[in-house]
Amino acid sequence: MTKNEFFIGNTLEINWDFVLTLPYFKEFETTQQNPRWHSEGNVLEHVKLTVENMQKFMHETPSAPWCKRLMVLSALFH
Repeated sequence: MTKNEFFIGNTLEINWDFVLTLPYFKEFETTQQNPRWHSEGNVLEHVKLTVENMQKFMHETPSAPWCKRLMVLSALFH
């Protein structure tokens, strides 16, 4: 597994097809959260929303490309 497998090309877009081959993330699809705190539903949806928000923030932030990718991966693995 390399860092490039997590991203689509040289973008900040996550390769969800690859991510969902990892057992750790596959389990998130069926892991529900307490709706009182997380109305988005399962853990995978929570992670996707977190990644999406980080991607938006990184597109607006003047940082080095490696730093932006690190921040998106941090959101993915939070």
